[in-house]
Amino acid sequence: MRPTVPFRLLSLAVLAAAAFAVQAQQSAPAQPSARQGEPRVQGTLDPQTLSEGRALTQQFAGGDLDALYARFDPSMTANLSRDQLGALRAQVREQLGPEVAVIGEKTATQQDARIYVRVSRYEKAQAPAETAWAVRPDGQISGFYIRPAQPIDAPPAPPQAPQPPAAPAAPRPQG
Repeated sequence: MRPTVPFRLLSLAVLAAAAFAVQAQQSAPAQPSARQGEPRVQGTLDPQTLSEGRALTQQFAGGDLDALYARFDPSMTANLSRDQLGALRAQVREQLGPEVAVIGEKTATQQDARIYVRVSRYEKAQAPAETAWAVRPDGQISGFYIRPAQPIDAPPAPPQAPQPPAAPAAPRPQG
């Protein structure tokens, strides 16, 4: 029997910097490990992005955080310290436990970044989680998050750098 620890949005999961949106270009069959009612991941599967995304996910899960952090671009390191990355990994392990099944994966390209999204079930979580990576052409990581999985028809919202408050809008002329 699986534990019933509720899935909480990880407080450190909204971390990254570069805004990216995953736009599924073509449908691919859902992975057979998806259960009734769970999100099914679709999209174009680029072999290079798929391989790299899987490797990055394994590095994070395996604790190879120094190698990951060394690839973070300046916008990532400005918003996430190495210690915070370690705290995020500890939080994922504590709240979710180990990954037990990959439900599906998708890849895309957006604004020159290769995007990898993976939806998985975890030992302690009631609901699937979504992991996403954005990698620039130079190999630097420009985006990363782990959050509750979203339905396939709702593209993943990118983690973003904190933004300054918006200036008040100028009054519109009436007429």
